[in-house]
Amino acid sequence: MGDQHETAAFTIVPDPRLDVSQADLDAQFDLGVQVRDKVSATHRAINHLRDVRRLKVWAARSDAAAVNDQAAAIVAKLDAIEEQLIQTGSMTGGDRLRLPARLNAMLINLVSVIAAADAKPTQQTYDAFADLSAAVDEQLAALQQVLDEDVPAVAAALAAEQTPYIKI
Repeated sequence: MGDQHETAAFTIVPDPRLDVSQADLDAQFDLGVQVRDKVSATHRAINHLRDVRRLKVWAARSDAAAVNDQAAAIVAKLDAIEEQLIQTGSMTGGDRLRLPARLNAMLINLVSVIAAADAKPTQQTYDAFADLSAAVDEQLAALQQVLDEDVPAVAAALAAEQTPYIKI
């Protein structure tokens, strides 16, 4: 109690009833970490995409129809990418059952498959991760293309016309 502390050494050992090697457990852990990292990258991309989509607010301050059209086209591209990465229509718990799962949910569900047993993941699990990872990478590449090619043009147009921060 109070300022008293106790320490004890201990060793974590695998369940003796299981016939599983440390290499198999390491493989399970490694795949779980890879899935976690891909989910994190997906969610970072979604957050970045949503930040960039705010350019439509800036474009709305412009008097140039071409700038508004460019911004609308970018937002449409961003919406299409986001809809592949995450279920944008999900508002309630029931929506997760009613609406189709998107890439981030599929990856998250893969974690429970990996953790279902103290064993090396199956080849099907590795294959599923590879397929989902490739699909995410495709969307991330599409997002990067929009960021590299489309967004700078609108930003330059807004800067050139000195779009005001506040339009009265």
